[in-house]
Amino acid sequence: MLKINISDAAEEKLLKLDGANKDVILVADDGSSDFSPVGGACSLGDKFKIVFAEKGKDGKHTLELKNNAGLNVLTSEYELIFLGEGLYLTFENNNLRLGDNSGVIDSVVTTETI
Repeated sequence: MLKINISDAAEEKLLKLDGANKDVILVADDGSSDFSPVGGACSLGDKFKIVFAEKGKDGKHTLELKNNAGLNVLTSEYELIFLGEGLYLTFENNNLRLGDNSGVIDSVVTTETI
């Protein structure tokens, strides 16, 4: 199981957005899912979105990302293509930032509540 380290500041931001009561779904924002109207080869794997959805509502993103914040963070096999070891989420300069051991994946992770 892939793990994600969520910084204290990122956890606080996610909780303010109702992360404790909803599924926190990490999706590629490239048109590959119902949560992403954006599409095109230029956006593959470098843009991500966190979607807050009612628990159990999404049947496509069912892989749990173990995390230190105790949140129900989910993703899908597709997103795993772009996510490596040492995955982390921070909150810096008023932006959620996603990265792994290879560096920053997305410095401006967007959010949406459905």
